[in-house]
Amino acid sequence: MKNIQYEWIIEEIDVGFILGFETCPSLKDYPETHYEIALVLMDWNSTTEGKYWAYVKDGIMSTVFLDAFGIEHDYKKVPEKFIKEFNKKNNLGNR
Repeated sequence: MKNIQYEWIIEEIDVGFILGFETCPSLKDYPETHYEIALVLMDWNSTTEGKYWAYVKDGIMSTVFLDAFGIEHDYKKVPEKFIKEFNKKNNLGNR
């Protein structure tokens, strides 16, 4: 059984540092400026346990997650439904 949760978060960024973050239940609640958005994967499975982040870069949602050290994990793919949700919110169509 998979024991995985996803949540959108917004991070307040200043000069490259994260000042704070809040969960964002829906992308429609996401503020337009002064924040970065990320999808967080919380994996509670014993062999892959951890927290991973997928960030928006240059207006495009990442397709893979990064760990806390910024290392990309190809086996941790962003589910298509979250990419579609992001693209719809940002009028990007089917990318």
